[in-house]
Amino acid sequence: MTGICMLVGEFWPSPSANGVIAGNIANELAKDSSVTVLTRRTRRSMPHHEIHNGVSVVRIDDWHLILHNSLMTRRGSAAKWSIPLWSALIFVLRGSNWLSRAFRRDSVNWGFVKRLEKALMEIDEQKPIDVLIPVSAPHEETFAGVSFKESHPETVLIVYQLDRFANAESLYELRLLRSGKEMRNMHLERRVLDVSNALFILPPLEDHYARPELSHLVHKITRTEHPLVQDLRSRGSSPLSEPGKPVLLYAGSLDLKLRNPSFLISVLADERLRSLGISVHMYAYGSGAELVRQAASGGSHWLSSHGRVGIEEVHLAMARADVLLTIGNNSDSEVPSKLFEYLSFGKPILHFYFSERDAYLGYLEKYPQALTLKIGGDSEREDAVIRITRFLLDGTHGDVSMDYVQQTFRECTPAFVARQFRDAINADATGTS
Repeated sequence: MTGICMLVGEFWPSPSANGVIAGNIANELAKDSSVTVLTRRTRRSMPHHEIHNGVSVVRIDDWHLILHNSLMTRRGSAAKWSIPLWSALIFVLRGSNWLSRAFRRDSVNWGFVKRLEKALMEIDEQKPIDVLIPVSAPHEETFAGVSFKESHPETVLIVYQLDRFANAESLYELRLLRSGKEMRNMHLERRVLDVSNALFILPPLEDHYARPELSHLVHKITRTEHPLVQDLRSRGSSPLSEPGKPVLLYAGSLDLKLRNPSFLISVLADERLRSLGISVHMYAYGSGAELVRQAASGGSHWLSSHGRVGIEEVHLAMARADVLLTIGNNSDSEVPSKLFEYLSFGKPILHFYFSERDAYLGYLEKYPQALTLKIGGDSEREDAVIRITRFLLDGTHGDVSMDYVQQTFRECTPAFVARQFRDAINADATGTS
């Protein structure tokens, strides 16, 4: 049986968006292979080793995230007078982390790469790693995979790059710092492509890798999609609300620069929507989640801020909600993964977008129960309130059949993407890559 090891930043039970993607692929590959996931331990309650869905999960401590999550938990349960103190500690921690990243030669924490390499060696000693699949971001996992491949040339290395690296817009707050590291990062990116057997990328990365100097390596690149579309409707039974009182739900990260929730909050706070008896539940984390927490703590009975919780709790809430909310990135260079997870519930979707080039718009054109809303000023806000009111009052907006969803978005199913991985593994084994 083939021994596969995946390197993932944040995995079950509190996965990042990329961790959810990796989990779906791991579950599919585990049907005919022995799969181990090497991931980061981000909370003290997490064991260093366990079995989940037939996948062996090995965790190494990420003390920055452990401390950050501990402070976030304490602030969430703290007395009102002490919240500013916990917020200040979180700000200091984030600031120190930003400074440590800002003054590196490139955008990689090489100390953590070494720790990942050591963990890979220990896993390989117990059971040889035949196939290594680092999932990025975070990008340290990729470079640990590259280093392991260089010392173990017989191992098949398939890099699963879900986010930009050399030209990422969110690596640093300051464009100057990004530009100063770009050439070094480009060199590292080229090293990944040189060493790996295959590179799996999402559609927004195709142009970046279509550069003339990489033309002789293009045979290594496979275009793939988010493997998130599956039937998750059975996760919930009873609704979250009374009949006739719609429940709207957002789940995912929020960023003050890339995915700011201010417009969404101001629209849903309108008295006309509140008169419909709506309630809004937001399971949000990231720099923009503070805006949600502040709005919810200001006497807004219609809005509940739940913070970041485990994936099972989020899926249960999604299945019980009436309408799901998404916010597009203030950038058209990436396709956030949340939409594809939402499609798995067949629920009506309200999507707020910044730009006409928003990556979600093309997908939502194929989804019959979607309402897209432009983010802007007062006129856009008024338009959004009117259209959402009509949408909620229109009794024709029900769930979409899962047969339709899975046929329309077939390339976004875990089975389809896992088949691409198996094809890449088999091609290398037979020398046809």
